[in-house]
Amino acid sequence: MAYNRKSPPTSNRLYKEEKEDFSVQTPVELFCENQTSVDNTSRRMTSSASVIDQIWTDIIVFDSVGAVEQGTKSLQSQLQAGWTTDQASQRREQDGSFNVVKPPIDCPNWLCILLPCINHLASMKAFKAIQPDDAEVLRNSKWIRYDAASLVTGDVIRLEEGDLVPADCVVISIEDDDDLLVDLAAVTGHERPKSISKSASTRSKRQLYMGGRVVQGRATAMVTAVGPQTMLATLIRETRFPPKEPILEVSMDGSGESGIPLESIS
Repeated sequence: MAYNRKSPPTSNRLYKEEKEDFSVQTPVELFCENQTSVDNTSRRMTSSASVIDQIWTDIIVFDSVGAVEQGTKSLQSQLQAGWTTDQASQRREQDGSFNVVKPPIDCPNWLCILLPCINHLASMKAFKAIQPDDAEVLRNSKWIRYDAASLVTGDVIRLEEGDLVPADCVVISIEDDDDLLVDLAAVTGHERPKSISKSASTRSKRQLYMGGRVVQGRATAMVTAVGPQTMLATLIRETRFPPKEPILEVSMDGSGESGIPLESIS
């Protein structure tokens, strides 16, 4: 079932402003610069884990006591207004990168032109098929269609049927009565779509990964990891992409469910 929701306005100006705020570098240039230190990447992953923990804590309180309670005011405010342009720029500096994932075969453009067969390798074809161009994000209290490379942790995004999941995120709310179904086969190797219901009570049951595709439903989610910190980037670094067999998802909330260890994907 397709949803004919009116698309939000684009915001090339906003993207240009944020890019200028961050050293006037393109996402690819900045990403390459940020890959020079393994230690820096590890620190960013640790920071991402703390962001996920805080977001999940807020969501649990939000679900249990409602948006009117004191404990959920920060989440409630975020869901109503999202980040401002300045806040997004500050968050991007903390993230340390734009929302760009290094491809499985990272070669200069001139080499890819000389050797076009590189782009036809299975890993490269699979990678290109799940790269999101844009995302619907709440920025400056307005919903806009925005360059996916400019998403930051804490961004509030909307997902609907046909969308590629633009970053690792946790589902906050589901619209309508149907469960949200997301095809994560390209990332996890599981052929059956992941089903998320309104009653999902653990983080692992609400977690989505960059590169998934929504096949049913509409939802609001919050970005928990971008670029090098996403599970997709981790799998590529470990040469496990595309997955040749289903990847067991380890629980990230201590519930004992199976899953990829938090320290390897945060």
